[in-house]
Amino acid sequence: MYVLRVEFDVPDYGEWKKAFDTDPAGRQKSGISQYRIMRTANNPNHVMVDFDFENSGQAEAFSASLRKVWEDIGAKVVNNPESRIVEAVEVKNLK
Repeated sequence: MYVLRVEFDVPDYGEWKKAFDTDPAGRQKSGISQYRIMRTANNPNHVMVDFDFENSGQAEAFSASLRKVWEDIGAKVVNNPESRIVEAVEVKNLK
């Protein structure tokens, strides 16, 4: 499994979430098997999202889509976005 992790600050989490839910980058068609939205415990406006993919090509293509969205919206919704693609080499459920 490949994971595209994106991390950024938002001026307003509620506004970002509304924009995210409109799916401007095309999650539905990108091959994402699941995603997780996380916020840091001490700063709810610092957001991380993990998108899971079966292959790295899907993750790279979606990363390019996100970069285009970030260019279009600028700092109105997302500040200082960073992304990286990682390969999950072991996942173990301990419960």
